[in-house]
Amino acid sequence: MIGASKRKTLRATTPGELLGVLDDQIGLLAGVARYSDQDLIFAREADHDANKDALTAGLKRLDLPYPFSYTTLMSWRGTWRSIGGYSDREQHIIDMAAPVRTKLVSLINNAGLVDTGPDAERSWSDLEEDLSALAALVPLAETKHAYKSIGVAARDLHIEVAKIISALTPSVVPNGQNSPKMGDFKSWLDLYLAAHASGSSNKELRSLMRQANLVAQSAAHSGKKAEAVASAQATILIVRVLPIFMKS
Repeated sequence: MIGASKRKTLRATTPGELLGVLDDQIGLLAGVARYSDQDLIFAREADHDANKDALTAGLKRLDLPYPFSYTTLMSWRGTWRSIGGYSDREQHIIDMAAPVRTKLVSLINNAGLVDTGPDAERSWSDLEEDLSALAALVPLAETKHAYKSIGVAARDLHIEVAKIISALTPSVVPNGQNSPKMGDFKSWLDLYLAAHASGSSNKELRSLMRQANLVAQSAAHSGKKAEAVASAQATILIVRVLPIFMKS
């Protein structure tokens, strides 16, 4: 038997991050149901436990339960052998997760309807943990749902960037013009670039920042691995480059 892996730590707090981890757990539980070799199952226990710990803690903050009754992959193995073929096992896992997944999607879709105002001490450095959480989703993703969730998590982070721009640089809004909604990243990005990266010498950089946003929007709907990876990398690019404009 393969030795027990060191327990991993994964952080997920926003609905978008939790949806990404949930989709990965769905993919993991469905995937191992193909295995007959116990060593292969044990080799994935650390990933399963990391997902379970992150989901249990994160969902608790939203008053949502961890949706799976299996505490280990081996306990899931004891059930799946009585369920039937692989497609039945996969559907069983999807059905168990469905109520919580639907709630998370609803929270994500409704997030833009409520404007709670900027966080009092929010700054660029506060996004470091969010970036780490986003990057951690990429190697874990194995399903179309998980790839979509990376795009959603990137889009959530863009909303946080918009809040920071509005809090730290409200002067980017021209006199006489109404400020965009707090989470309107595209509008805040355009204002920020106009104020801090104007001129022909920054034309390509402005285009790159806007395209990075479009990639994340597309990834949230396509479920394609390439777009999911690109959306995570593009979001890191946005967070790293925008503060430099302000300092230059």
